[in-house]
Amino acid sequence: MSPAALGEAVSSFLSAVSDELAALSGKPAAGFLADVANEVSNIVGGVMAADDRCTDGELDAYLDVVGPLLDPPLITSTVAARSMNLFRGKPQALQQPSVLFDLLCRADEQYGSRRSHVYYELGLRLAHVSAALDLVPSVAELTLIDTFRSCMLRRLDAGGVPRPGQPAPAPPAAPGPGTPMPAGGAMAPH
Repeated sequence: MSPAALGEAVSSFLSAVSDELAALSGKPAAGFLADVANEVSNIVGGVMAADDRCTDGELDAYLDVVGPLLDPPLITSTVAARSMNLFRGKPQALQQPSVLFDLLCRADEQYGSRRSHVYYELGLRLAHVSAALDLVPSVAELTLIDTFRSCMLRRLDAGGVPRPGQPAPAPPAAPGPGTPMPAGGAMAPH
C-alpha cells in the first residue's frame, strides 16, 4: 500500500469527523481539526506499533502524512522517531473507545443520530490502510484492528445505537381503529 492511500484515508477521516463535530456543535469544522488529527495519530500509530516493529516505510508514511497535521507539526527523521519511541501506548489506546468516539455515541443516544458510524467506518478504513503499509500485515496488527472494531461495537451496543449497516429501529406503530385503549389513557384523535 502506498503512502498516497494513507493520505487519502487520513484526509477522509479528518474531513468527515470534523464535519460531524461541527454539525453537532454549530461551530466551524476547522476548529476540530487538531483534535481529529490526534485521533488519526492514535489510530495509525497504534496499528503500526501493534507488532512492536515499525519499518522505515511505515515511519516515513506516518511522518509524511500524519506528522504535518499534528500541533505542533512532527518533523523528524525515521531514526529519531524510532529512538523517541513515538508510538508508546498507542496500541493500548485502541483497546477502548476514545473520548471523541464516546462523544459521538452520546450524541447518537440523545438525538437518535448516527454520527458515530462515520467515525467507525472511516476509523476502520484508516486502521486497515495503516496495516497494509507493511508488506505483510502482522497477526498483531490484524488482531488490534479487530479489538478496535469490537470495542467500538460494544460502545454502540451499550448506548442502544444501532450498529453500522443495521436499520434504525421502527417507530412504535400508531394504534389503528378498534385497537383497545391503554389502561388509564385516552386515544389521541386522528
